[in-house]
Amino acid sequence: MALVSIGYKGVALCGMQEEGLFDPERGVVKHVGGKVDEATACRGGLYTAGWLKRGPSGIIGTNIMDAKDTVITILKDLENQPVGQKEETIDKLLEKRGINVVSWSDYENIDTAETRSERKRTEMQPREKFTTFDELLVAAGV
Repeated sequence: MALVSIGYKGVALCGMQEEGLFDPERGVVKHVGGKVDEATACRGGLYTAGWLKRGPSGIIGTNIMDAKDTVITILKDLENQPVGQKEETIDKLLEKRGINVVSWSDYENIDTAETRSERKRTEMQPREKFTTFDELLVAAGV
């Protein structure tokens, strides 16, 4: 099997270029080990991976190693975070911001619903994917 992947040049999110966080010529976010900049009170720490980190090159395996590099940086940052900043868990932060969270158990509900025989168009079809967030959330039970 041969697969062709055409490169993609990243574009800056609003404000990134003005803050000097984006290299428009290469289409990448400026970083060290995947860390874009120091954390700020309003946005926390920023991290990047994949083509936005290194440019449109490589294969799936390259992206995996690249992501692992960024995860190592994130874990080191979490270990070095002052104790007072660790008190709010990600779950509490997401809840406070009104963001629906799909847990592993919720995902299993979605998986079960998508693979039900009555949803499939043919017997050979492995699943019928939900196509809207509302359908996913109902199936998840969130």
